[in-house]
Amino acid sequence: MESIDGIRNRLSIGNAGELLALADAYRSGSKGVSTDKVMAFAYYLKAADSGSGKAMESVGDMYCVGEGCLRCAGAAREWYLKAAGRFASEADRRRVREKMGGIREPREVGGFAPLLSGVLRIVVLVSLFSAIAIGVVYAVPGLRERLYAWYQNISKINNANELNKQSADEKSYVINSVEFDSSFKAAEAGSANAMYDLGIMYAEGTGVAQSYSKAAEWWLKAAEAGVVDAMCNLALLYETGNLEIKKDLSAAFQWYSKAAEAGDADAMYNLGYYYERGLGTNENKLLAEMWYGKAAAAGSKQAERKLNAVRK
Repeated sequence: MESIDGIRNRLSIGNAGELLALADAYRSGSKGVSTDKVMAFAYYLKAADSGSGKAMESVGDMYCVGEGCLRCAGAAREWYLKAAGRFASEADRRRVREKMGGIREPREVGGFAPLLSGVLRIVVLVSLFSAIAIGVVYAVPGLRERLYAWYQNISKINNANELNKQSADEKSYVINSVEFDSSFKAAEAGSANAMYDLGIMYAEGTGVAQSYSKAAEWWLKAAEAGVVDAMCNLALLYETGNLEIKKDLSAAFQWYSKAAEAGDADAMYNLGYYYERGLGTNENKLLAEMWYGKAAAAGSKQAERKLNAVRK
């Protein structure tokens, strides 16, 4: 097994697998390093920026529980969505979607009195903790230096988070375009998977200026080559519409139909929903029930619930 120093020595290459391995090591405290959740989170972000779906999922996991970062359900959901777009395996995509469905927002507490009581408790606890912490910092040798280093790591993570929020033009200015160039050459050479990846990069603005019309163009080529995920992405583009792509439920229906015929469970569910509501096609309860049934048989719990509802 390669040492952590060996991995570090090759980080300048920017390989997503290397960054992911280093993040895993810091998260689990393996390969000769101590557990450091903050460093793990930082390296997962780097690996995610390099295109690793597994790293994107791990960033979502850490945001979901506040591991090495502040807990943020919205950020967790965003990273899970990105991971689902990167995974080629339906099992991987389903796992990430299940994680998205399991995210719970913090509950709100009604009334002014409980809020005031909670605030007072927090003030007392923070004051007590601060007094103890100050004493510990000055009593333990080297602790101040460690805390300062931790603060620097937090600053780096905040900067990385800011990069994720920048516009598409700013992203193209800072994200390495090597992966985009490689995918573009492979797509031009006829690789269907590279065509799909190129669509993802255009849609997210990764390594290139964001363009949904260009994403649709490459997803169309990938879909015509038989890539089911490209069919689903095209359907979603036409379903929602944006400044570049006109909303077209008939086109969305056609692409969901193709993806469903190819065996995609989510597309089967969406096709059932379109038939049930008459979206992009004529309303047809029998066909809605048929496609909900196919989706349920393929493992969709949501389709099972819909199936029971339409049969009543």
